[in-house]
Amino acid sequence: MPREMKTYETRKTEMVTAAWGLFSEKGYDRTTVNAIIEKLGVSKGTFYHYFSSKEDILDAVVESITRAGFQVVAPILEDDALSAIDKLNQYIKAARAWRLANIDAIKDVMRVIYRDENIIIRYKLQIHSVSRVAPLLARVIHQGIDEGVFKNKYPQETAEALLHLSNILGDANARLFLELADHPENMEKIKRRIDFYGDMLERLLGAPQGSIEPVSADFIKQFLK
Repeated sequence: MPREMKTYETRKTEMVTAAWGLFSEKGYDRTTVNAIIEKLGVSKGTFYHYFSSKEDILDAVVESITRAGFQVVAPILEDDALSAIDKLNQYIKAARAWRLANIDAIKDVMRVIYRDENIIIRYKLQIHSVSRVAPLLARVIHQGIDEGVFKNKYPQETAEALLHLSNILGDANARLFLELADHPENMEKIKRRIDFYGDMLERLLGAPQGSIEPVSADFIKQFLK
C-alpha cells in the first residue's frame, strides 16, 4: 500500500496532541523529548523539523489550548459597531458561554495544570493569554476614554493589570473549585472573588458604577456542577 503523506499542519497537530497527552499523564517535568518521539513513532529528526525543544512544543500546546476561546472573544473586542462598555459586557458574556459549552474539557485542563509538576504550563497559559488579549482590551479602553465613559490615563497598563488580576483570582478560584467536593463552603468564596473582580474592573477603568454587568449566581452554579 502507498505510504500516507500527511500535511505539515496535520503532523504538527498530532505532535502537539501527543505532547499534551504525555504532559497530562506524566507531568511536564517528567516528559522527555524522547518520550514524545516514541509515542508518535517518528524519528528525532522529524521532531526537530517541527520543534526546536520541549519548551517549543509546550508553547504550541499552550497556543492550541487558548486558540478556540480567543477566536470567540476577539471579534467582539474588534467590533466597531459596539460601544466600549457593550464590548466589555459582550466579551465577558461570550467568555462565560464558551466556558460553559466546553466545561468538561476545561475541567480536564484544570486538573492537569494545577498539579505541582505542571506549574510551567499554568504560567505559560497565563502569560500567553495576557499577550494576546491585552492589545485588544487596551484599544477598547482607549475607545471608552474617547467616548467619555472611562476615566483612565493608562489604557495599556490597565489592560495588562486587569488580565493579570483575572489570572490571579482565577488561579485562586480554580484551587477552591478543585476542593469543592470536600469544602462546599468554597462556593461563597468563589462568588465573592468574582464580585470583587467586577468591582475592580469598574474602578480601574474609571467606568460608571454598575456599568459592567455582574456575574449571576446561576452561571457560577452551572459552571461548578
